[in-house]
Amino acid sequence: MSKILDIPVRITLVLSVLLLLSAFLPSPISAAPQSIKGCLPGIGKRQPIILVHGFNGGPKDTWNPPNESDSMQKALNNLAGVYTHFPDDTFDYIKANTQWVTDPRSGPALRDRIACVAESSREAGGPGKVILIAYSLGGLVAKFASNLFDANDQPIANDIGYITDIASPSGGVDIAGLGALFFDTTCLFGYVQVGKAYIKQLRDTCNLMPITEAVQTNIHSLLNTLRSIPRSIPVFAIAGSVETVESYYDASIPLSGNDLFVSVQSALKDANALPNGLGGTYITRCTTTVPIIYFSFSTCDHLGISHNTEVEGVVIAQINKYLDVIHPPCPATVGMCLGVRDGDVDGNGVPDRMGVTFNPNTPCNVGIIFNQTCSITLHVALDNGDYIEYPSQLTPYCFETCGFTVGFLGLTPMNGKAKDIVVSPYCNMFSCPFVAYQVRNGQVQQIQFLGGSGSPATNRGDVGFVCSVVSGAYQVEAFSSVSEAQTNNTIDEVYKADSSGNMDLVSSKLISLSSIPSSERGPRCSGLSVPS
Repeated sequence: MSKILDIPVRITLVLSVLLLLSAFLPSPISAAPQSIKGCLPGIGKRQPIILVHGFNGGPKDTWNPPNESDSMQKALNNLAGVYTHFPDDTFDYIKANTQWVTDPRSGPALRDRIACVAESSREAGGPGKVILIAYSLGGLVAKFASNLFDANDQPIANDIGYITDIASPSGGVDIAGLGALFFDTTCLFGYVQVGKAYIKQLRDTCNLMPITEAVQTNIHSLLNTLRSIPRSIPVFAIAGSVETVESYYDASIPLSGNDLFVSVQSALKDANALPNGLGGTYITRCTTTVPIIYFSFSTCDHLGISHNTEVEGVVIAQINKYLDVIHPPCPATVGMCLGVRDGDVDGNGVPDRMGVTFNPNTPCNVGIIFNQTCSITLHVALDNGDYIEYPSQLTPYCFETCGFTVGFLGLTPMNGKAKDIVVSPYCNMFSCPFVAYQVRNGQVQQIQFLGGSGSPATNRGDVGFVCSVVSGAYQVEAFSSVSEAQTNNTIDEVYKADSSGNMDLVSSKLISLSSIPSSERGPRCSGLSVPS
């Protein structure tokens, strides 16, 4: 045994594992809650998110590691309607990461952070609940905090809307038994001889001997004293599974069921799926090319999973799912959903989220066209947390009594850098007239096409329309039918955006339908498509 452990890499490996286990050292009883007051005056109505790092790194190392193009924080920065304020207001318990989660700087500090952020959200008219994204030991910190009470003796669980656990050892760590064996043979009896360079590191590690009992799965550990996360909170648990390890000699070692530290079963133990569809589990799988734990560079082992792009995408999807429950982009009570899109509609460079609903109960299929109107509603969730519902009336596009098939064509920069919302009162492969809306100063308004045929708000472009930028000016060329009796005649109108956000007529002429190339028929603006 001593010959094996004389190898520096092996010693470093074991020490790395034991240092990670040092997260579970018992500590003093948790501190009393701080008085509740808002701590983030600039939070607005956005959904607050608190990131809870693990043992082996602070907030920056975990959520936004240097020299990486992708990170969890970068992904969150591109998500509409959320607030993280990284790194200024990020929760950090790194000075207590070698202590058990009851340490005042750990679980109780997270409890206080949740309370003050939730209160800030309520004061600003926001949701008043936080989302926790927790990695590794951070999952246990969140688990402990979720069962505490705030300064008003109210369950802190009332301030938590959602928890995402990433590789949290909720069910313990089998390798803790190896740590106990290492302490027994090395620290107590000194059987293992190591090089001088490792003596101090070994002595420091042996001082952490009690921690191994905290998370062993085969003894009564401190982990077993933690209460379950309240069942009212949906929990989405993510686990890593390294499937194979390929060695330097073209051989492979089959593995499964763990991330080289936490088992899949342990990581998914606290998952809690609710009837509303929130919560659940996800397993990311990968291989590694080095047969030594923690010297691998796989994307789903314990050290790599927190900045795994696949995991980042799953987390973002779950947050969007939660936000859709709070502010549904297509509320079923309003009407039939025509689609949901993400894009910057208010022009501040941050994506927003919106959906369009259609109320089929309005009288769209009877009467003369000029007596028909049908209701749609735009539902816009801005990145600052504001939520706008904008009802609008559309006139069916036809020349006699006809049906009504409204469509959400998508988002496009029709009259400026911000993306506009484009719908059609009747759209198929032959005809697709459009109506466009813009968001300016937190308000939705229909884009007016001034000086052309028909009223400024009339349907146009049923033959086709093309968006372009000419000499820095945004333009729309619309090809519209003249009448049912003149199906071969088309009005070709070119509009240019003005300073108010509307479109002014530049030119107009009557052309033959056959002269319009197929590349300019239908919606020909980036981001738009005919609904299937």
